[in-house]
This record gives sequence, structure tokens and C-alpha cells, in this order.
Amino acid sequence: DDHLMGISHVIRAEEHLPNTPRQIVIYEALGWQVPKFAHVSLILGQDRSKMSKRHGATAIEQYQAKGYLPEAMVNFLALLGWSPGGENEILSLEELIEQFSLERVSKSPAVFDLDKLNWLNAHYIRTASLERITELSIPYLERAGYISTPLTEKQYEWVTMLVSLLRGYLNCLEEITEHAAVFFVDRVEVTEEEARMI
Repeated sequence: DDHLMGISHVIRAEEHLPNTPRQIVIYEALGWQVPKFAHVSLILGQDRSKMSKRHGATAIEQYQAKGYLPEAMVNFLALLGWSPGGENEILSLEELIEQFSLERVSKSPAVFDLDKLNWLNAHYIRTASLERITELSIPYLERAGYISTPLTEKQYEWVTMLVSLLRGYLNCLEEITEHAAVFFVDRVEVTEEEARMI
């Protein structure tokens, strides 16, 4: 498949090292150009053990369903085991392509740091257009039973104002239902002891 797709470089986990000599022999036997192989360290969970389902979501679709933006995922995954050099960690796809080099790939295993992913995603939620974040938030609000579509123009304006108010508090879009709850109930329960005293 790699040959037919014109793949010139294969970058994969170190656990594929034992397969590589056999694959090179197959390439050579078929008279095909052997791609350049690079093997990188595994991605570990925050407890430094091999990533698994017990560390949370492991499929990209699960992160998409929670409301992680594609640009945040690309930025985060690119930084796993690779450093662009310098302080800036928020990089567009174009910047990642321009700056990437195998020389800056770490030999140590990368740790999947959910806090860092949340930080990056929160940044992209805050800086994306309000219209886009509103459109992406509507399904979460609808599933929670707070709104029903199609929205009237006035309802859409109200939801846009709500998203504008709440997006600064969100790590991922599914959290909007928790923050929006206060706007959809008849009675607000104050649970903080200190707040009740005021």
C-alpha cells in the first residue's frame, strides 16, 4: 500500500522495529524504492504506562464527539515527542509542516498530557470565529434538551450570545451544557457555602 500511494517516509512506533528488515527485503524483492523508515518512542499515559482505554478516550472520534477541535488535536499530536524549538507551542498546520524535522524528535517516550490538550483546545475555542463555535455548540445544547432546532433568527442570536459568554470557560465543547444549565432552569441552587452566606 505504501508503495502504491507513493509514500517516501514511514514514521511509526518503535514497536514496529522488528518488522522493518522483512519489509525492506520485500521492497527490494519487488524492485521497489525502499522508503526512509523512522521509529519513534511510544506514547504513554500520564501514569507513564502504555496508552490504553483506561487512560480515557483512545480513538480520534471520541475526542471529536467531546468537542475537541481538529486544529487543537493536530497541534497537540504534533507536539507529542517533537519540539519546534522556542517558546511557542500554538502552531498552525502550515507552521508545523514548515518547522518539522526528525532531528527534533525526542528519543524519550512522549506522555499524553490531557491537561495540555485541554489548554490547547480552550485556546482554539476562544480564538475561533464565534459563528463557528456557535454552530458546533448547538448539537450539545440540543442533546441536553436546552434548545430544539431549527432555531428562529432570534433564538440563534440568543444562543450566539450564550456561546460568546461561556466559551472562555470551556476546555471542550461538550462542557457547554454544564455551564449553560443555569440559563435553562427555573431555580438556581447555590452549593458553595461561602456564596450562600453572601
